[in-house]
Amino acid sequence: MLVLFKIFIGIISFIIVYHIFKRKNKKTNPLKNWKFYLIWFLTCIIIFSVISISIVSFLFYKYSPPSRDFNTEEWNNNTSKRNELVKDLIDSEILEEKNRSQVISLLGEKYAYINNTKIIEYYICPGRGFLSLDCDILKIYFENDKVDSYEIIQG
Repeated sequence: MLVLFKIFIGIISFIIVYHIFKRKNKKTNPLKNWKFYLIWFLTCIIIFSVISISIVSFLFYKYSPPSRDFNTEEWNNNTSKRNELVKDLIDSEILEEKNRSQVISLLGEKYAYINNTKIIEYYICPGRGFLSLDCDILKIYFENDKVDSYEIIQG
């Protein structure tokens, strides 16, 4: 279906450009003019680009996970929805000024990698991107038992 649409757009653009460069003198063939080919080619590229960008934008908008308000209970019990909750967790700065034990009580230990006193990693599966198959990681860094910084690393 998409191929037929592209062919249709190509034919329409060809006809439009052909009539733009059509000369009053019927003896001169506009197809021999290199400008005609250049304009026709550029028109096709522009139309194809606009259609492609529109389709990708629509798919990205439609299939990107929605953002919801952070909820500790949902974070711990429904780990497949973490990708929807993490944006609010970061934007609302809930983790600011929390110590290590407060972060663990807030975010739990499920699907967490607590490797040392400096870093805690929480796995966010599936990832937040468009058609993401890998897990993202929320990394929380501690300095003097307080949250120093945090980031999301895309998997």
